[in-house]
Amino acid sequence: MAESTQSLSSNSTIEHQDEYQVAAEYPSNGNTTVGHQTENPVIPLTFDPSPAEQTLDRYFKTLNAGDFAGTASLFAEDGVMHPPFESGMVGQEAIVDYLNKDAQGLHIIPLRKTIESLDSGDVCYKIVGTAQTALFSVNVGWNFVLNDSAEICSVEVKLLAALKELLTLKR
Repeated sequence: MAESTQSLSSNSTIEHQDEYQVAAEYPSNGNTTVGHQTENPVIPLTFDPSPAEQTLDRYFKTLNAGDFAGTASLFAEDGVMHPPFESGMVGQEAIVDYLNKDAQGLHIIPLRKTIESLDSGDVCYKIVGTAQTALFSVNVGWNFVLNDSAEICSVEVKLLAALKELLTLKR
């Protein structure tokens, strides 16, 4: 299994973990805020020109632009989005419906990535960053699996905050 890690600022370096820890166990880096934006400088991740990384770049750009049909089009026909605290959304239509309902006004910033080649031939990208709304900012982990056609087979989205921080967030 080949691995590589990219970190872009001293503020954003974390140890590689085989799996993201659940939100209640993941140590906060102090960037989760409620009611105002974080004051720590954020340097977004840049993606290389490979087809898989360009898919990831388009995922974040279309999501931030509110182009949810564009975001869903990056998934394989039977692709799955696993949002936090929800069951998986299967297929592009279900993903668009979910994003239209729950992702309006969301701004996400990818900060670090770890890449693994899977035995199946797919590639797993673990990306850590932040998600910002008008009310709060929280650290987030995305676990993407892309096929050899650079389509997203699945993405699991996890909130990376202490349980105490999560309890202050209201839906």
